[in-house]
Amino acid sequence: MQQGMAVWYNLKYFNLIILDIVAIKPFLYLQGNLLEGPLYDPATKLLRFIDIYEDKLYLVNGTEVKIVSTESTLGVTANIKGSKEYLVGARHGVATMTDEGKITYLKKYWDVYIDGDKEYRMRSNDGAVDSHGRFWVGTMNDIHRVDNGRYNPEGILFRVDADLSIHRILDGATTPNGVGWNSADNIMYWTDSATLKVFAFNFDAATGTVSNKRIFWDSQQAGYAEYVTPDGLVVDREDCVWVALWRGYKVVRINPHGQPVGEIVLPTSYVTCPVFQGTEMVITTARDPEVKDEGIARGGDVYKVDVGVEGLPKHEFVLNTDR
Repeated sequence: MQQGMAVWYNLKYFNLIILDIVAIKPFLYLQGNLLEGPLYDPATKLLRFIDIYEDKLYLVNGTEVKIVSTESTLGVTANIKGSKEYLVGARHGVATMTDEGKITYLKKYWDVYIDGDKEYRMRSNDGAVDSHGRFWVGTMNDIHRVDNGRYNPEGILFRVDADLSIHRILDGATTPNGVGWNSADNIMYWTDSATLKVFAFNFDAATGTVSNKRIFWDSQQAGYAEYVTPDGLVVDREDCVWVALWRGYKVVRINPHGQPVGEIVLPTSYVTCPVFQGTEMVITTARDPEVKDEGIARGGDVYKVDVGVEGLPKHEFVLNTDR
């Protein structure tokens, strides 16, 4: 078994202190493709996540795993207040989905923002719901549907309100990823992976507007190679931001000042997204194309590590049924 380790730093004095070193092996050995979008629902005690490339939804109750084929490529899921169905960022827009994978579109992006053949070549990626029940979701190229086989800077960060109005917040993104907010609800964090940066914005919770975009953390300036990119993120109750590193073997913990204060090292390279389940952190990974043989190093599994702190609560989408 390959060894991983969890390392924490002293948050007050920024001196490296190794508090715990643990052998990390998968919580779920799945050998999936691109596992993403983990979300734990404390009300139902269900963990769920998706495989973007395989069009699958995983529902996990303890160690029991249900795998559902979905009717669309998904980028992210969220709960809907008062509903047993899920809100999803599907290929063409925002939809509801049953736990059997049936998709019903609520609003399609490109019906609102008509833009050439984006309906064909774009898909939803990561996102999150804010404290007022609005859904923030990024769109990006489907690499299998663009002529140059590359991610191009034509992605958009959208905000979807309760009345299903879609607001175009940011243009020019390449790989829009993790979204989260601090405990005071006045800072929003957002990753555009291709830029190697996590950005921070001033956030007005009442209106859902953002301003003063700035760099919160730059992976290259932090000493990582340019092929290591920040991916999904989650914020804990101490206002530290945990960021998954794609091709970086890690989840790093960054304090509110943008300084790294801890890390989890995994035995596989393509780390995609963390989420909290109590004080345990659930981490999804993706398949490493350079590793041909099955095994932990190949990736596509799910990990769980107790980090001793809880995450901020995940919010539910508020759908206006009188729309």
